[in-house]
Amino acid sequence: MMKGSLVKGLMAITFLLMLPLSAKATAQEGDIIYINGEKWFLLGKPLNYDDELYTKLNEFLPKNRSWSTANWSGYTGCWEIVYGRLYLKEVIAYIYDDILKIHYEVTYDANDLKELFAPYYTVHGISAEWYSNKAVTAGRGECIRYIHDAYDRNYAEELVMTFEKGEVVKEEYWRNKKMTDGWDLMDDAGQELMKLFPYEQFPELETKRAFVFFKNVMVSADGRFKDCDADMFWSKDESMDENYNQQIIAAFKETMRKVYPWETFYIHGKYTINNGHRRFTFPLNKRRVKN
Repeated sequence: MMKGSLVKGLMAITFLLMLPLSAKATAQEGDIIYINGEKWFLLGKPLNYDDELYTKLNEFLPKNRSWSTANWSGYTGCWEIVYGRLYLKEVIAYIYDDILKIHYEVTYDANDLKELFAPYYTVHGISAEWYSNKAVTAGRGECIRYIHDAYDRNYAEELVMTFEKGEVVKEEYWRNKKMTDGWDLMDDAGQELMKLFPYEQFPELETKRAFVFFKNVMVSADGRFKDCDADMFWSKDESMDENYNQQIIAAFKETMRKVYPWETFYIHGKYTINNGHRRFTFPLNKRRVKN
């Protein structure tokens, strides 16, 4: 392949159609990986984990690359698992020609990158030996859960791989699916929880401000709340004894049970809600509750 050979066909129309979606995005596109000859989406960019290599690559690639908030690097890496190791096969750079006013792609294969990645060049491609202590997810099929942030999404099929010096040392295969529609903490469930919370049991909340921090929400297959990790925080250096805090947490969990059904997903062998792994803040201030 000629160095920097152009991919057949300019991508101007496709790229421009994508701009309205990516211009305001914080979600990231990730890379591409081939496993047993099949294409998966890689929810990460292994080239970004070595500062020196990333700097060299940026200096090597054309300066007129097209960046977006969905792809700050202006390129996509194409990878392959060969004999249990991760290899970089090519890098696709997205270019904008300011004179012709068109977008197009330039593909650099392993031979084009041979000098740049000299210590890692092999007959199978660029061996990702710099990639260690990293777990990265490859997904394919329908995107069943999506949060507009980084790589926070799940596909119907996922393979979670852990690497040591570019070698796969652990694999976990998962089948995910959406179970039910329902309440979503990212949307309208917060106000519903505040309406249902039994403030009359805790008169201190009339004047004091407190918060429940919770995460790792577990639900049943039909969307019923089961449990979560939760802690209490009182503002302005106010505090109550631990027994009182646990009573509030118990009341909060009971309120979570009253909200039904929750939008439920089966992710990595567990039933959970959208973004249930992240920490949420539930403000315990009766005056904030809307009628």
